[in-house]
Amino acid sequence: MRLSGLFIFLLALGLAGGVVFLVNEWMNAQQDQVSAREAALEAERRRLAAEQERLAAQQQPDSDRLLVAAKDLAVGTKIDETAVKQREITTEERPRGAFSYADQALGKVVRREIAEGEPILSADLELEEKLENVTLIRGTSRCETAVGTDCR
Repeated sequence: MRLSGLFIFLLALGLAGGVVFLVNEWMNAQQDQVSAREAALEAERRRLAAEQERLAAQQQPDSDRLLVAAKDLAVGTKIDETAVKQREITTEERPRGAFSYADQALGKVVRREIAEGEPILSADLELEEKLENVTLIRGTSRCETAVGTDCR
């Protein structure tokens, strides 16, 4: 009887050890599945973040530079570095004939009055030698050439 009791005890101990081993294997398999799912989710998060950045970049309007008057410019004023400044704008806001950089307008002469912050347009400027026959009509913002045509 003592031998059978010892045998039953060893058998129970063996079965308990087997159950612990099987439960441990099952728990490890579950942990591996969870880790694989987490890795897949993290990869999907990164892919979605990259896609979101790509879409945001497509929706963002292209930016551009615009040359504007840094102060009020009267007719006949020669453009120098202090007369102009750059402003960031979207491409859609860019007026036709607008300058982007100061060196495009430097040395040219204002053909019509330009208010501070107003874009500098190619139509508003003349080369200095072309303005020899321009006369400012006092009391107005108009000017006329020697031929009598309006400078605007």
